[in-house]
Amino acid sequence: MQDAGATLLYLPAGSDGRVSLPALLAALRAQGVNSLMVEGGAQVITAFLQEKLVDALVVTIAPRLLTGIGGLAPAESGKMSFAMPQMADAAWTPAGEDLILWATPEWVV
Repeated sequence: MQDAGATLLYLPAGSDGRVSLPALLAALRAQGVNSLMVEGGAQVITAFLQEKLVDALVVTIAPRLLTGIGGLAPAESGKMSFAMPQMADAAWTPAGEDLILWATPEWVV
């Protein structure tokens, strides 16, 4: 990958054995990255929310019925293991058949 021009980062693991997200963001910041869009599956999105590393949310809602795909990864108990943020300054706009929602997470202490 380095031969193709990629920069590899060697980072510590978090308590869950995955890449430490605070360490990842610090390494990116040290390289001059000031803004990052995270688009991932339920586990990635949940991990950033759980660590309170989200400054803004953009959610696209499409008028389609899907089953078996969760937006967030539940804990083994089936319930969230952390408090979800309130959505402040919410705004939305239609985009074709979809609805796009912007909001700022307000972390409950």
